[in-house]
Formats: sequence, C-alpha cells, structure tokens
Amino acid sequence: MIKLGLISHALMVLMPSSNALATPKCEKLDLCIIGGGASGLSAAITSASSLSAMSSSSAAINVNSSTAASKIVVLEAQPTVGGRVSSDIINGYTFDRGFAVFIDQYPQSKEMFDYEALQLKPFEPGAMIKRENGLARVADPLRQPGKLIDAIVSPVGSLLDKVKLAPLLLHVRS
Repeated sequence: MIKLGLISHALMVLMPSSNALATPKCEKLDLCIIGGGASGLSAAITSASSLSAMSSSSAAINVNSSTAASKIVVLEAQPTVGGRVSSDIINGYTFDRGFAVFIDQYPQSKEMFDYEALQLKPFEPGAMIKRENGLARVADPLRQPGKLIDAIVSPVGSLLDKVKLAPLLLHVRS
C-alpha cells in the first residue's frame, strides 16, 4: 500500500492485543503518532520525510545535526497496521474489513501511494443484499440510469417504499 522506503527510518511499535503497553527502545522521540490506520501511517511517512529533509539541511549549514535519523513511533492497538483499510486472506479468499471510499484524485494521495501496485478497481454503485433465497441487487438509478428497471423490480423493499423514494431521487437529481 505504501511506497517502499518512505518509512524506512521511522520506528513502528505495535501494541499487542493484550493491551500491554509496548515501550519504544528510544530515549527521545521526535514524534509519537497514535493509530496505525491510513491517516496515522500517512502522518508518519510525511513527518519522517520532513524531519529527514530538516536534518539534511541542518547538516548542510552546520546547525545541530546530532541525530542521524528521525525517531518516529506509531502506536497501534491492533496486531496489524492499516485500520479500517485492511484485508484478511482465509483459505485463498480475500475478505476486506470495513469499508472506505478512496478518492484517487487527491494530490497528496497521488504522491504517497503507488496506484499501480495497489491495483485499484472501481465499485459499481449499489449493493448486493443477502436474502433467504439468495442475493438481490439494489441499483442506483441516478448514477446508472440503465439500471432503473432493475431498481424497480428488485425484491428489496416494497413498491410503496420505492414510490416514496421518487421525490428524494428527483430532488437529489436537480
């Protein structure tokens, strides 16, 4: 998920799920970040890059450059980092935890993430609903006008429910 090498000079400390406090092996820290989700990891990478740049420029002008590397700690309560953006592979199947909408046009994201390595794929609007007799698709006719009939005949929700949604759909569309 993260470009390799960007966090190589930051120290990652994971707190075991037993809630025992993991103590970093550092006497002095430049930064302590709480949470190893996407935001915490992004903060660590950005901070490490900034501190590294500051250290390099300080060394170039002979200002206090006593630390060779930045000491950044990311504390995470779970046994792995990633927060809600993570997946488990069980018996060859990938199960995503949580749900996150990722907007790939943010300039910061373009700089930080290797989109090609992530192999991002778009989601179709709508949902698959588990019912007693299988799965039923709920389409979004605003973003997929060709699925209007599918939305109307879907077994999810009554016809009256769908009629009640019409004013909202018209309001949102205008």
